[in-house]
Amino acid sequence: MAIDPSAILTGRAPGRAPIGVILGIVFASVCLIVILAFDAITGGASFVVGLSLAVLPVAVWLPLVLALDRLEPEPPNALIFAFLWGAGVAALFASILNTLGLSLLTETELTGEEEGWYIVATFGAPVVEELLKGAVLFGMLWWRRQELNGPTDGVIYAAMVGLGFAATENIQYFIDAVEVDQLGYVFVLRAIVSPLLHPLCTAMTGIGVAVAALAGPGSCAGGLRCTGCWAPSPCTACGTAPRSSGSAAWPSPTWSASRY
Repeated sequence: MAIDPSAILTGRAPGRAPIGVILGIVFASVCLIVILAFDAITGGASFVVGLSLAVLPVAVWLPLVLALDRLEPEPPNALIFAFLWGAGVAALFASILNTLGLSLLTETELTGEEEGWYIVATFGAPVVEELLKGAVLFGMLWWRRQELNGPTDGVIYAAMVGLGFAATENIQYFIDAVEVDQLGYVFVLRAIVSPLLHPLCTAMTGIGVAVAALAGPGSCAGGLRCTGCWAPSPCTACGTAPRSSGSAAWPSPTWSASRY
């Protein structure tokens, strides 16, 4: 059995997940269940289609991400927590905050509906979603710094978060696509053309966090410099379309104000 230095230092049995990670997994799982329940209620039969198709990119890319980790495997509980954080916590709270932002702009008549969509998608969603995804990485920098031994570790954890977030997000995209008969187009766009958009954007934060971890305690500047908040902005700016235009790539405001 491999030696677990952190277990020795904290006095827990080797191989047993820390209580904080266990609680985090439970909380993230509850958030994911809330999202899936919402999709199932609002999507009806389309939910089954959306869920089935959203799993496909994960089945392809998750093994490849884990293959990068084969030389120095990260703790399975930490990888699971990272994935569930993206799929549950980040996705749920991003939906809430993006929707509130859109409501603020449109219902208070600060902007028109189309301008509101564009502003939230281009300037609001990238910051909100990347900060929420990156929060777990900064948490690791604070509490589990010993797991970040180099940029590769930062990329692996970031990719797990991004894949989880994208999977949950794709469910709603595919549900909406079924409703407007654009499933083929949206599937190609989301699952084939840009399946790694979220992992790559969050990887910028992961690299910065790993650099900060190697620099020693109290060093967060690297993570802040490399944060991926603005990386998706050009994509959202180019692909923004209000719901009234009939675009299936844009979910209902009741779910989220903006998606990549």
